[in-house]
Amino acid sequence: RKILRIKFDNCKNRKPQKNNFNTALEVFEINTNLHPKSSYIFNSFGEVYLLKKDTASAIVIFKKSLSINGENRSSQRVLTKISEK
Repeated sequence: RKILRIKFDNCKNRKPQKNNFNTALEVFEINTNLHPKSSYIFNSFGEVYLLKKDTASAIVIFKKSLSINGENRSSQRVLTKISEK
C-alpha cells in the first residue's frame, strides 16, 4: 500500500505528464484487483482519473468506492462537487 501511495503522490506532485498518469492508472488497476474490497484504494484510483481530467471514469471509480464503503467521505465529497458543475 505504501509503495502505491508513493507512486500516486509522485504523480500528483510533479508537473502532470501523460506517462505519470498512465503509470499510476496501471498501478491502481493492479491494486484494485489485489484488494477489491478497499474503498480507500478505489478512492485514490478515482483521484488519478480526476487529475487526468477523465471525469467519466472518475465517477465510475468513486461510485465503486462508495459501493464498498458508503461512508467514504472523500468519495462522497468528490461526487457531490462533480455533480455541482
